[in-house]
Formats: sequence, structure tokens, C-alpha cells
Amino acid sequence: MSPDGSPLSPPAAPATSPRVFPLASCSTPAMAGCLVAGYIPEPVSVSWTTGGSSPSVPPRTYPAARGRRGLLTLGSAVGFPAGLREATCAVRHPATGFSRSVRVPLPFSAPPPTGVHPDSSSIQVFVLPPSPLDLYVSQNPKLRCMVTSLPSDDGLELSWSRSQGGALRPDLLQVKAQFNGTFTATREVLVSTRDWDNGETFTCRVYHRDLPSPISRSISKKPGKRLTPSVYLLPPPPEELSGSHATLSLTCLVRGFYPESISVEWQKNQDSLEDSAYETTPPMKEKAGDASYFLYSRLVVKREDWNKGTTYVCMVVHEGLPMRFIQRSINKSPDMLLPEDLCHGDPDVANGPWDTVAVFITLFLLSVCYSATVTLCKVKWVLATLLHLKPNPVPHYKNVMNHMV
Repeated sequence: MSPDGSPLSPPAAPATSPRVFPLASCSTPAMAGCLVAGYIPEPVSVSWTTGGSSPSVPPRTYPAARGRRGLLTLGSAVGFPAGLREATCAVRHPATGFSRSVRVPLPFSAPPPTGVHPDSSSIQVFVLPPSPLDLYVSQNPKLRCMVTSLPSDDGLELSWSRSQGGALRPDLLQVKAQFNGTFTATREVLVSTRDWDNGETFTCRVYHRDLPSPISRSISKKPGKRLTPSVYLLPPPPEELSGSHATLSLTCLVRGFYPESISVEWQKNQDSLEDSAYETTPPMKEKAGDASYFLYSRLVVKREDWNKGTTYVCMVVHEGLPMRFIQRSINKSPDMLLPEDLCHGDPDVANGPWDTVAVFITLFLLSVCYSATVTLCKVKWVLATLLHLKPNPVPHYKNVMNHMV
């Protein structure tokens, strides 16, 4: 506390000058970068010089991030046209008087001849279908058109159309600059589940000044027989349960489905989990000859939650299912596993099964003895009855004959 009673502010950390690391891409168009690390306090200025050449991508300096020890780190990047051999990154830190220029070597390639657009050959267009989860659960199916490896976003246009006619209302065009100096553009459009299931075709058309002609990509629902997936939800393996890790693994095996478009979602006590909470493999073809697919999805749960009996659900969404989705749930039921602390708990509890076995054996022996005693008594009674029986007297035929004479 200060003399006037106000709290004292913590002492300011000493100013530290930065370290500068050059960064360069391995492809053209070239992208140069500077990493400025380990300085305090703000600000740091970064400028670029190219010997008179204009950058193809304007310089961009990203916000600083604070590390564990309170030191700051930031990055700056700029793109250059083909043919430039090197660029210079100049860093100044006023708090420490630090000033340094670093040369960044760039991959060299000869500039293209006039009128030739070599970059247009690397432009790729992809049309992605809606996920089954969006189609049949959230009822918000969207098609996505993605254009990659664009040398610039000047004169770029993406449009959507449908085979049955009618207006579509695509979302706004999204353009994102990549670290290698190229651009990626995406544009989504909302469709109805009924139109998609009926097999309607949708087309994305891309216009760009570096393309000799527009590129069109079409998409529709895949034809063919639908195969219903089988879903198996597996508990943590015994080896993992007997270990000491704080987390356990739940595995959802989905197999025998076609087509490969499928969605897997996990729930905890009926609450949907974020995609980052679990990992799902891409669909893989079964080795059997039916052209079906299989996949695994793994959810990592806390051992404490599992032992409390928390219920986890694996929900699979696929067009081959009668209701379009199926759920499998699992939890740690009392009769599923023996208590983990059985060997370390109350001795009376631990010996409980052996006491039950001993009582059973005793009752069995008493039953055998009782049966033997009853049988012995019956045999003795029969023998006694036979011994007390007397034979009938046989007549003396000789005396009878004499009497008759």
C-alpha cells in the first residue's frame, strides 16, 4: 500500500529487444515473412523493401501474442511476383532502440511471357455436397463451391444455377488469402432436402481474369443402391480401464453403408458435443466385394464421468437408414464391470463371493447327507420286513395217506 492508502502497481517488466527470423515459401508466387519474437513492450514496426518491385500481396502484420514469460511475438508477411530473388524485412523496436534489417531469399523463377497465364492452370474448383446431418437433422442443407490456388481475387465471380430452373440465393462470396500468396474463395447456396433427394443437378460457374474460359462444376445426388449402416458402440477396452489414465476411449464402429456420405455426432447426456471433442476417420472401402464403406469415430471421455454413469450417444445420419438416423447409447452399468477398488476396499465386501460359495457347498453337502440317510432307512425297513415273514406249513402227505387207508 502507498502512504495515501492506494494499492501499489506491480513493477514494470524490463524492456527486451526482439529477435528476428526470416521466413520464405518454397513455391511461386513467392511469399516472404518475418517472425519477431521475445520482445517487450509494444510496439514493434515492420517494413518491407523489394528494390523497386511492387508486392503482389500487400504486407500484413498480424497482432502480437503474449507467451508464458510475458514476452511478445508477432509475424509479418508479404507476397511478391515471380522473378524476384530476395526481399528485406526491417524491424524497429523504439523501447530498446533496436533496429535490424533481414534479407529473405525467395524461390526464383523466370517471369512468364506476355499474354500467357501459367497460374490459371493451377486454379482448381471443387463442389461439395451437403452433409447428411444438415440434410436430415438440421434441415439446412448447403452446397459449397470452393476455388483454390487463385493468383488474385481481381475479377473473380462465382455463380450458382439449377437444372430445373428457378432462382437460387447463394451466400456472399468469401475470399481468404493463403500464406503462399494465393487466394481461396468459397460460396455456399441453400437447397431443399426434397430437391436434393429427387436428384436435381446444381452447377457452380467460376469466372476469373486469368482463366481463358469459365470453369463449371456440377453436382447431384449419387445414384445406386443404398446400403444401411450397422452401428456398434464399444466401451473402453479392459486394458484401458485397468490403467491409470484420467481419460477413456469410446469407439463407434459404422460399417456396411453406401454411399460414403455420412455424418457422425456424439452426445453427452443428450447434449451434442463439439466436433473438436471427437475424431472420425474418413469413410473407407470394405474389402468385401459389395462396394460398401466403414469408419471409426473415437470419443475421449473423463474416467470420472464414466464412473459416475454418464450416458454417451453415438448418432449416425445416413440416407440408407429408414429414419435417416440411428442412435446407440452406452454407460457404465453396475453389472457391466466389477468395482475397480474391489481389492482395496472393505475385506467383508471383497470376501463376499467366497462366503456365498461356502454357504452353497455346505447346503449341498447337507442335502446329500439327508438323501443318504433317508435311503438307508428305507433299505433297513425293507430288510426288516423280509426277515419277519414266515413260510406257510407244508402238509405231511405220508400221514394223510395212512389216515385215508
